[in-house]
Amino acid sequence: MTDEPRDAIMMGQMVDAVSYMAMSMRLTPSMHQAVLFAARNVGDPLAARLRRVIVDVELRKFESLEDAFMDLARTYDPGNEEFQQALRSLRTAELGGTIDGVERALDRATSTVFEGSRRRVKEFADGLQRPVFVLFSLGVVLPLMVGSMLPLMSATGVGGSLWAATLLMDVTFPILFVLTARRILARRPLIRRAVPVREDGDGRTRRMVIALVVGGALVALGVFCTQIAADATSAQAELDAALADGTIVGMDPVHRAELEARASSAEGDPLTALASTLGPLPVLWGVAAAVAIYYLPALRGPRMRRKEVQSVEDSLPDALFQIGSRIADGMPLEPAIQRTARSMDGEPIAALLRKVLAHMTLKRTSPTEALFGRGGALVGFPSENVSASLKTIVQMVRKDVSGAGRAIVAVSDHMRDLRKVDREVASQLRPVTEMMRSTATLFAPIILGITSALYLVVARLAPALPTSSGAAVAAPIPSGVFILVLGVFVLAMVAATMHFTSRLASGDDPIEGRYQTAKALPLAVAVFSIASMVGQAVVA
Repeated sequence: MTDEPRDAIMMGQMVDAVSYMAMSMRLTPSMHQAVLFAARNVGDPLAARLRRVIVDVELRKFESLEDAFMDLARTYDPGNEEFQQALRSLRTAELGGTIDGVERALDRATSTVFEGSRRRVKEFADGLQRPVFVLFSLGVVLPLMVGSMLPLMSATGVGGSLWAATLLMDVTFPILFVLTARRILARRPLIRRAVPVREDGDGRTRRMVIALVVGGALVALGVFCTQIAADATSAQAELDAALADGTIVGMDPVHRAELEARASSAEGDPLTALASTLGPLPVLWGVAAAVAIYYLPALRGPRMRRKEVQSVEDSLPDALFQIGSRIADGMPLEPAIQRTARSMDGEPIAALLRKVLAHMTLKRTSPTEALFGRGGALVGFPSENVSASLKTIVQMVRKDVSGAGRAIVAVSDHMRDLRKVDREVASQLRPVTEMMRSTATLFAPIILGITSALYLVVARLAPALPTSSGAAVAAPIPSGVFILVLGVFVLAMVAATMHFTSRLASGDDPIEGRYQTAKALPLAVAVFSIASMVGQAVVA
């Protein structure tokens, strides 16, 4: 089980469980077999609960499977009336006396749970406005307001200490964002669980070495540039303070000349000027580059494999419909698969069907062996949905060829409804995710980059701004450190936002969150750096 909150994955498991039980009962109208079939394919925690239903009946905790099943409906998710109704319809299908009666009960079970999923998704999407507004305010708007006010607060002598700014911008606000995001994700109905794929382990050591070398070199460059900028800034601040309080008249000429040379070093040397402009920005480049170098190559392959599997899942209902229609017209299974693969040529499902057909015709194996035997077409295939569906249709054809076609068509219709609900989820949530991602990668870095440039002006003018006591003041935070504080906040905000929006759009898929973070960090840091350097050039 992933670290997705239990409530978030509950709906997806219930939808899958009802679908799997309906598939099994089209083959054999037995609740006992249906529960076992669903438990083998749905995954924990619901799989463990389904197995316990069978154990409770065998241990005589309940008098019948029906009682144990209804207890599951009442206790697993008490507020989900659709799930309870779907389970009752499945029980009705077991008691049905005719084929048509069984089909009607099974259709009602699946349609009920699908409609319940649509309703809960719509309620969640409609109710997103307020929690996302709170999340956006705590994690983005409020930090931007505080960060943009720090230069003005510093000019009046109430800017606070370095530790206070760091604690507020780089610790408090990110933690508030993460906690609020987790509460929102806990309510997100998960219709389809992400396809389980692993990161590529090949070249991990090499990527880590390259990431550490590149990142370390950029961090060292940032430290060097920060020291150069800090030296020039401190010399200029000392001169401004001496000029403000009149002590420059009695200053040692040699010391004064040294200060003037350090303060104006950037004017005569282009490299020194560039280093002063960059300051600590290369430190941020190093972090973003290291993350991108380590994760992007490792996650690109798994994402492509997941998209291929999702493409197979998306086209599976059409393939099952064609196979079922041809079998219903009297065509044997092998020609039905062959013609379906030919009609869907160019799609990933066609290659899978041809692989199954090759095992059946060339190796002369049974359909079950062709799918799940040694070297079978679905051995190692990560989609439980595809495996369970093809296993069911093979068993349908083996048991009752005359009724298998109609049953397979019904399965394809239910799978198409499931994909439709999944697309509705993505459509409902897309505006929210796109808005938050654009803010994190573009607008917020621009605002904070300009803010860092304004703070440089405040740091330069602070010694010439006397307090009420007549003494000169200094900026409470060194300008280079202030840029670094804002830059770290940009990194934290981008990482938190990308993980949140990925979970919101894709469910329990950690790979997508890491990939989006690794891809967005260089862009956000580049925008922040450009805004900071352009701001420095404008206000200089």
